[in-house]
Amino acid sequence: MATFNEEAEILDLLNSVSQVADFFVVSDDGSTDKTVELAENWGASVLKFEHTGLPETIKARGVDFIKNMFKTDTWILMLDADERIDQATQDKIVTFIRRDAENISHVWFNLVEFIDGVQTRAFLKCRLFRAGAARFSESVHEDDLFEGQGASFGWVVIHRKTKEKQVLREKEYIQTYAKLLNEGKVTQEWVDRCVGFHYFVKEVGLVPHG
Repeated sequence: MATFNEEAEILDLLNSVSQVADFFVVSDDGSTDKTVELAENWGASVLKFEHTGLPETIKARGVDFIKNMFKTDTWILMLDADERIDQATQDKIVTFIRRDAENISHVWFNLVEFIDGVQTRAFLKCRLFRAGAARFSESVHEDDLFEGQGASFGWVVIHRKTKEKQVLREKEYIQTYAKLLNEGKVTQEWVDRCVGFHYFVKEVGLVPHG
């Protein structure tokens, strides 16, 4: 779980998957709320980093931690703090890993996104993979890469957010883009491309046009 200020979600997330995993890692991007405290008190292992604003980087650090602690063929179920999978799917995951996973390195889920209870989009997203199969990009909004043989069984992960939270996250991304631009790590063209992903911030007039 890669987190940033997820005190409202972290305990429900951990409890929701408490029976499907043997070890729980929260890779935290410098949260300023009670995310870290709540996760530690729950019993998760928490990796604490200075805030980067780059979820891909924080996810990669969490995966590296697991690879170093366990084996590269260890299975990882990676969820955002506001994503959930139902119990029936969790049971299928356990059965799959115990019986059918010998030649598979990663599994694609149907990720269904809801904002304020309204479905906004659905797409494939890998949420279950062997630690050694994942290659997370250091760039924002670049697809994760997975090596080996993938599979898809129609499993669903629900991603539910509020518009308020979505706008906040998009504002944080835009602040990160400005920081990377000032540091000379990206170009203005790259920033303009990434800003195009943020429809809600544009809608409320927080992104200058032209």
